[in-house]
Amino acid sequence: MIRRVKFQVLEPVGPKRSFTEGSLVDLLFDIPYFFLAKIVPPIEVVNEVLEKGKVEAGMSGGCKWKPFQLDLPLYAKLVTELKQLGFLEIRPPDWVTTHSDWHTWCAELAWGIPALSSRQQLAEIDELNAQREAAIKLGNDELAELLLLQVNELHARHSRFIAENSAPEAKLPQFRRAAT
Repeated sequence: MIRRVKFQVLEPVGPKRSFTEGSLVDLLFDIPYFFLAKIVPPIEVVNEVLEKGKVEAGMSGGCKWKPFQLDLPLYAKLVTELKQLGFLEIRPPDWVTTHSDWHTWCAELAWGIPALSSRQQLAEIDELNAQREAAIKLGNDELAELLLLQVNELHARHSRFIAENSAPEAKLPQFRRAAT
């Protein structure tokens, strides 16, 4: 085992939390939507998430832990453990540096959803959300409402894009958290 980590599993609905301790793999498996397919994530992606110390996914729950980073030897052990669990080690393109980018790229490999187009649409959504947050801070409720409508429309457009471009069946093994 590469490392023991204490973390909270945040329940999908309500304030309930359960404290647990497990391996780094256990933590990554308990983070909602960390994995899309059985693909080993790059160290930059793992460290981006681990340094946050918390991932909340609304009704899908979340996890909270003391932030940390992996060095190369610990990352190599993580890769070995994931490969023993049937994960594939596929080198992503250079533009994959964040968890969002990695997830988008994995969706292309697994489901055929064009990654760069999806990434562009998600960037537009993020930009409008940032503008909306700024409008809220300035007390400009009218602009914030207008931006929210635009964000919702972009989300709907992105959902249609995914539906129109998804393969009928996955091309790679999908990640499923084993029941405990």
